Amino acid sequence: MDDQNERPVVIPVAEEQIRVEKREVTTGGVRVHKRVRVEPVRLEEDLREEQVEIERVPIGRFVDRPPEPYADGDTWVIPVVEEVLVLERRLRLREEVRIVRTASIRHETLDEERRVEEIELERLPPDRR
Repeated sequence: MDDQNERPVVIPVAEEQIRVEKREVTTGGVRVHKRVRVEPVRLEEDLREEQVEIERVPIGRFVDRPPEPYADGDTWVIPVVEEVLVLERRLRLREEVRIVRTASIRHETLDEERRVEEIELERLPPDRR
């Protein structure tokens, strides 16, 4: 073989290429049903109620100094003094104002409504196309 007649040998080279594609496929679903139900509710509660009664008690006794207010059980006693002119000035306990606090409990029943939400889920089959 002559070097001039020699032709270069060409060897084809192949290359594989991979192409990746994505597509969205629905495999199922969920349907949500929501209902609002109104149901009656009975509320029962004990309520405290206080009353105040005021009583004036005449005393008419002379004192050296004004007495301090004081509590006697559920009764709050407030002394009331006045100056009385005699040959000398002295304090006379004219009266006491007594404030009595009493409490009572009464039972109340209220009929009301409350709202309740309920959720129901329904599975949907895959979309077969």
